[in-house]
Amino acid sequence: EVFPSIPTTIQGSTFKIAGKIINTSSDNTRSQGHIMILLKYGYGSQVVHTSVHTIPVSINSTSSTGLVARYWACRHIEQLSLFPEIENNNQKILEIGKTYSVVTPSTSLIVLESLEQYLKYSIEPPQSLREIYSEWTTIMNERSYLQNVKKDQKIHQILSIWK
Repeated sequence: EVFPSIPTTIQGSTFKIAGKIINTSSDNTRSQGHIMILLKYGYGSQVVHTSVHTIPVSINSTSSTGLVARYWACRHIEQLSLFPEIENNNQKILEIGKTYSVVTPSTSLIVLESLEQYLKYSIEPPQSLREIYSEWTTIMNERSYLQNVKKDQKIHQILSIWK
């Protein structure tokens, strides 16, 4: 998935492209390689020039902060936003925004700094905050269990009154 994947007007001398690199080695150890990008230049639907670019990549060098993934997500959202009339595009935009923590027309940004804040607003922390995410998951599972127990108790209480 490379974006933009549709004809795009280039303004100035800089062109930005974002894509996912998938490690296809069978032993999952390949960390160096090259990707080839075919660029087509033209106007309207007429291509007047093509060029192939080989780019060296290191699969292990991707950012652990999520910035690279978010950049890709922003480009994907940008392209989907061009066609709001296409069925499911708005849903895809929402899903990508939530998955990659990107603000979209259907989402907003809230800065949470502690486990207590994530719990207060019932917002799942990013998995990159491993400790907070782990504690949040444990507490939310416990809350869910307790809610189910309360619900069952209420049902039994109502049934005992009804009999």
